[in-house]
Amino acid sequence: MRIFGHDFYLLVPMSDEKLTTSAAMSAVPNWVFPFGDDLCASHLATMRCYRWIAPRRETHRGLVRETSIMSTRAHALERHADYATAHTVDIEQPRSSSGRRVLDVGPLSVELYDDPAAIESEWRQFEQRAVSSLFQSYDWLDAWLKSGALAHGEAPVIAVGRRASGAIDFIWPLAVVRRNGFSLLTWLGTPINSYNTGIFDLNAEVRNPTLARAALSAIAHSLPGVVAIQLVNQPMVWETVPNPLVLDRWAPNGDFARQISLGADADSLIGSQVSAQRRRDIKRKQRKIEELGKISLFDARSTEERRGFVECFLRLKLTQLEKIRSPSAFADSSVVRFLHLLAAGTPKSFQQHMEVQMVGDQTASMRWGMTFKDRYYGFNQTVGDGNFRSFSPGLVHTLHSVRAACLDGTEFYDFGPGPGDHKDFWKPTDTALVDTRIVLKATGWAAVGPSMVWSAAKVRLRAHPRALDIWRNLRFHVRGLARHQVRVADGNR
Repeated sequence: MRIFGHDFYLLVPMSDEKLTTSAAMSAVPNWVFPFGDDLCASHLATMRCYRWIAPRRETHRGLVRETSIMSTRAHALERHADYATAHTVDIEQPRSSSGRRVLDVGPLSVELYDDPAAIESEWRQFEQRAVSSLFQSYDWLDAWLKSGALAHGEAPVIAVGRRASGAIDFIWPLAVVRRNGFSLLTWLGTPINSYNTGIFDLNAEVRNPTLARAALSAIAHSLPGVVAIQLVNQPMVWETVPNPLVLDRWAPNGDFARQISLGADADSLIGSQVSAQRRRDIKRKQRKIEELGKISLFDARSTEERRGFVECFLRLKLTQLEKIRSPSAFADSSVVRFLHLLAAGTPKSFQQHMEVQMVGDQTASMRWGMTFKDRYYGFNQTVGDGNFRSFSPGLVHTLHSVRAACLDGTEFYDFGPGPGDHKDFWKPTDTALVDTRIVLKATGWAAVGPSMVWSAAKVRLRAHPRALDIWRNLRFHVRGLARHQVRVADGNR
């Protein structure tokens, strides 16, 4: 079969019997193909026969790897209408025309824009030399504005603080949203950002907490209807610099930013970070995986490869989270649109790494990371459902990823917030994530109150694992009942 200029053939799972293309396409549910001649890479997890022919070897990120073509078409999922609808990304959402307002706050003038495109060039230059994270980079938030911000009711408010000389002091990518019937000022991209830090110069005037609070208050009061400020998932410290927006009214939310410092020698790093017992355990697990098939790493590069990567990644991730009864942002169609747009683009701010670890013909794990400045961000990863699952394929993949980051000269490896065996395997430095809430009017308590209660509950739940398990089970059954009621209602129409 020839697909997008590349030759592929199929192998039947658990058998040596060959299938014709038409037979393979009709063997549902073990084989779920789109109509036409294109293979849908989103089903790579169930298609154990999916195999790459004529792989090419290339040097990438300092490593020699086998790369392959993962071909797919988003519109080819005609047999799965709901899934296809959730993944439609061909039409970008409209952006508002740029407006500009200026506020005077002490020694600074604060400009407010409703479209980051108005300051794109300055933003791109500033983010590279200032204290900043991937999640406040121009390309990241631009993709979100084009895909999911409108669906989440986020109206962008880009605050740019300037000194008297005209030099930029800070950029705060903010947004106004509606919560419980009231307007809040919050971070732009909150549904998809792991961290929120703002962007500020090392010698910024706004590093003074009094000036930072005054600027934030002036911005909020200039926006009609805003009753409170809610800034969540803020690291206490970023790039060794205290976060100026962790103001006096902050509270921990139970999460941590977790990272390790890298070096040129990956073996020395692993020796210092990982105990001898754990190193022996992971070597034993890797040998067990290799007994099931050769381990190979593939990188998605072209637009079609990346689209296939996203579809396969989402299917595996949703299945994985459903099994542990955990909610997933990836079930949100606007987040899915964002991921597809991000994957299809060629961002200038950061480099994307979309890696697939194969064991024989099966997908063992998938890892999506980005390198922004001197830091590798492990955005997310998922694992397949093969017999190798009990041998920690995700951890083996993380080891490869850390080695690649060392070879690239990256200084930090960021695992992202939240728990995980692939994080606990190391000795990461944990930085507390906190929330800042400032109530401007009495009605602001109604806007931020539920979120405050939930954050406090999360902190307590995570301190008591048994209580957390009970909560997850309860939430799983409640959501299952809600889905059942929706299906019944749809059937009665």
